[in-house]
Amino acid sequence: MLLALLCLTTENSSVSMSQLISGKVELQVSANALWKCLSKDLANLLPKLVPKLISGVEILDGDGGLGSVLIMRFQSDAGDSYQKEKIVEMDDVNLTMANEVLEGGYKQMGFSYFKTRFQLKEISASLTSAECTVEYETCGPQMRSPEEALQASFFIVKTMEAYLLSQ
Repeated sequence: MLLALLCLTTENSSVSMSQLISGKVELQVSANALWKCLSKDLANLLPKLVPKLISGVEILDGDGGLGSVLIMRFQSDAGDSYQKEKIVEMDDVNLTMANEVLEGGYKQMGFSYFKTRFQLKEISASLTSAECTVEYETCGPQMRSPEEALQASFFIVKTMEAYLLSQ
């Protein structure tokens, strides 16, 4: 209850406390192939690639592109665990996408605002740099760190890399 009150107070405050954390990883696949997995096939691939983590992804509104709202359901012994996200940036030319958490997930872990942004850059035909930036605002004690979120994002793209290399 106290965390919810802290979050409500922070969300209504006019003072923004956004923070950023970012990192890069190189992947042994083409930028276009990885982009297709990340932007076009995400809802279908995630439950198949990480079934012990994600039980399902459903597009609630939109076509999976910019402005779409999706819900990720996580495997959890504690009951219904989910994260609802909105795709707030998608650029097929610059291979950039960003998702903002609307409810559940990080919003239940001490963050009043949480956005993950990916940008892929082709280094060569079979080498891609994936930069991930996490932008967040806190509203009390965090159950997960932004660094853990960054590492989870890299885990997802590394899993996609392994999938693409196995095809």
